Amino acid sequence: MTTVNDQALNSLADILRLETEHADIINQKLLRGAGEKQRRRNRLHEERRYKNFVALFVAYVRFARELTDLISIFDHSELAVQTLTAVYSRLSHLFVTEVMLLPADLIASWDSSCLAIQAPKQDSNLPLPLSVVAPSRREIWLKRLEQLKTLQISMIIRRHALMDDQFIGMDMNDDEISELERSESELSHVFDEDGACLLIQTFERVRQALLRRLYLKDVRQKALDLDKKTSDIDINRAAVVIQSRTRGYLTRKRVKEQRLQELKLLGMQLETVLRLQPNEQSIKISPPVAKKESEDKTKSSMIVEILSALHAELSSEQRKTMKNDNQRVLAGSPGADKNERLAGMSFEELVHLGVIQKQPSDPNLINLLVSYPVETIWNTSKGAKIIDLRNALLCTTVVPQALSTTSGDCGTTKSILLIGRSKSGKSAWSQAIAASCAATYIHVTPKLVKKQPTLRNKICYVITKFARDDRYVVIAFDRLEMFAASEEKKRKRFKAAMLNAFRKLFTSIVELKESSSVILLGMSRKNEELESPFNQFDIRMILKVPETPERFELIVGRLRTRLGQNKLPVIPKRVLELSKATRKAPSCGEILEKVDAKISNA
Repeated sequence: MTTVNDQALNSLADILRLETEHADIINQKLLRGAGEKQRRRNRLHEERRYKNFVALFVAYVRFARELTDLISIFDHSELAVQTLTAVYSRLSHLFVTEVMLLPADLIASWDSSCLAIQAPKQDSNLPLPLSVVAPSRREIWLKRLEQLKTLQISMIIRRHALMDDQFIGMDMNDDEISELERSESELSHVFDEDGACLLIQTFERVRQALLRRLYLKDVRQKALDLDKKTSDIDINRAAVVIQSRTRGYLTRKRVKEQRLQELKLLGMQLETVLRLQPNEQSIKISPPVAKKESEDKTKSSMIVEILSALHAELSSEQRKTMKNDNQRVLAGSPGADKNERLAGMSFEELVHLGVIQKQPSDPNLINLLVSYPVETIWNTSKGAKIIDLRNALLCTTVVPQALSTTSGDCGTTKSILLIGRSKSGKSAWSQAIAASCAATYIHVTPKLVKKQPTLRNKICYVITKFARDDRYVVIAFDRLEMFAASEEKKRKRFKAAMLNAFRKLFTSIVELKESSSVILLGMSRKNEELESPFNQFDIRMILKVPETPERFELIVGRLRTRLGQNKLPVIPKRVLELSKATRKAPSCGEILEKVDAKISNA
């Protein structure tokens, strides 16, 4: 039985063989001329290069998957990170270079080429590069997710409990206010299922406590008025009775029952959702026998040495395309703490301004989306090419972004314009890109900058400042179709100041992208040429809208499941009788009379 080490060595042997063939193919000179013989020979050369590229890409993907199983055997984690970094760097450069140079009709036969070399779909899907992201960068990402939840909870509590008009002007002493703020800060760091229930209960208690305070104040005043009218009323006893009647226990109990009843009717119980979520399958490697342990370590060190030598022998052409920015501040460097502190302040300000409202928190989000071949247009090549959407996004954006956290040398991150109609998945793929490389996601729309002049300028300034301080962010500009030539009349409805602010923000992000790891994405609903500066994207991808029958089958399958579990909501009697009556009676008035008569008699 072959072990994981043996499989990795076999994959590495295939990589070395294919890399040698790849170098021979590149060094082979093409014939120049317009003759039939020259064209036929050049075509055979392109087909040979394409087959070698597909086989080499699949071999690297297999090796990257097997290498993750070998991490537990390595003595140092840095060794594993360096190895994975070399693999992902070579994969990204190989994909970008070959896709740009090879003709479009060959790239379109990607699936059939993988089947020709007996490679299943899993072997041709690039694994997520989250393991090569610096640990400090991942900690910053998780910290910002918690910070976002904390800030949103604080804003909700202050908006609905402290800043409500009915509570302004009430006489609360300093001790009560400090106690309220202390309970708010203590409860704002949890926001899971239990934390959400705790937050709702706390907010309800605060609201009811303030209501009881006002109510008791009015009751005491009425009691004093009645006492002046020679009525014997015990004020303390009246306060106790009122407090017992306005307690929030029964209210919370009734609300909980209604919420559970609603979830049960919709088939959305928490237990059902947890049962439907797929479990992540992980390969468990049994500890090797003492006799085999030294052999495994020897094989692992051999893999690292060979791969490091392979990575060191990159061609001079590849070195030119890779970015070497000496001014980049890597995570963990002396200047990173200051930038992180400044970026944290800007992040908090963006949340308060409403620019950042939610963040993708699942790193495997891109694996949950269904990938398919899409039409891509590269600025450096002629014609459109059909390539796999998931692999294209990973190799052009996610992998270079992840490699920038561990080394100063990384592939150039491409800017991508996603084109597709509504519900085609543009926002979902943009959020998946940010989650795959543990980066902060900012979604910018023209409506976002459609504010007052002072607030509009502040929003643009804070976004640019955060991107400059953080240097590791995904910024997506939505609704760019309004800057097409055909939308000039509709564009006149917007104020010129708002459009200029949007253009200025886009220009500043484009300039910032040249000196930092910023992923620039665009979204448009029309496949038209955009005006400057929105025509500076490196790649344009045309997404397809999911077909209607697939959505219909999904709805029917969901209703079938609910019907089998007896969880379908009861159809109203009037609607049921109306549907039966419409089959026979032609007149609408007669139908309604028959239905009303039948229901009234029943």
